[in-house]
Parts: sequence; structure tokens; C-alpha cells
Amino acid sequence: MKTDIHAKLMKSYEQVPQWWYLVLLIRSIMLSLVMCFAYKEDVQLPWWGFPFAFAISFIVILLIGVIQATTNPVSLNV
Repeated sequence: MKTDIHAKLMKSYEQVPQWWYLVLLIRSIMLSLVMCFAYKEDVQLPWWGFPFAFAISFIVILLIGVIQATTNPVSLNV
């Protein structure tokens, strides 16, 4: 199998450590919760609404990923 030029160019870069993504996720969750508490009138989302919305989006992303992996659609407008 022949590799394309983009794959060859990307081999020269070092892979990003997994813990960077975990730190970014935790920081964004904490910032979102702070925003829910500090700007109650502007955000209009109670603190318990954020984890609820986070869980729903996580479940939906998993389901859409399973659908795309099994059906191999060209485009899926969900």
C-alpha cells in the first residue's frame, strides 16, 4: 500500500500525549460549571442541567458513531 504525501509529512511530528486532552476536557467542564454559577441570569442553565446535557450529548455521539460505523454513509444529517 502506498502512503500519500500527507501521511509522510505527519510522521515527522510527535504525537500529542493523551493527558493533554484529559486536562482540556476537565478545564472546559470546570469553566462551564463556573459560568453556570457566576452568570446565572445570562446563561439560564442550572448547575444540574450541564451534566445532564453533557450525558445526553455523549450518548447521542456514541449512537451516531455506531450508525456511521455499521452503515458507512456518505453523509448523515442528524
